[in-house]
Amino acid sequence: MRRLLMLFLTVVTVAGCDSNPTSFEEAVAGTYTLRSISGDSLPLTLRNDTVVGHVQFIASEILMGLNGVYREIDTFRTTKGAAITTVADTFTATWAPGQTTNTMTFTTQTSSGPFTFTGAWSGTNTITMLIDGESWIYRR
Repeated sequence: MRRLLMLFLTVVTVAGCDSNPTSFEEAVAGTYTLRSISGDSLPLTLRNDTVVGHVQFIASEILMGLNGVYREIDTFRTTKGAAITTVADTFTATWAPGQTTNTMTFTTQTSSGPFTFTGAWSGTNTITMLIDGESWIYRR
């Protein structure tokens, strides 16, 4: 599985490095790392109590592929006493160019149905997503 993921990352990264992209999809394609959520940089504390422990959101990476492929890998760390656990959560979605220049729409399936959010590309190396009223800034 790890080998398959590395192959996918290589293909997406190479596709995103084309020096003369001919479409919006080709220009956007690549790997982006989360820099901040509504101005707060990572790690972000999600929970801190005696039952669950100290839970942090420590990293997020998105892979923007061609043909509307989108994959997100979020990493969380839980510290409870001396025990530290790190877990990566991966989900896939689709993306499509939006109605206006450099915008995009993302759609993923959840247990309660489709969930859609929007994003904007800077034209060079930044994608800003608006998710539940929060601004997620990703950079290549």
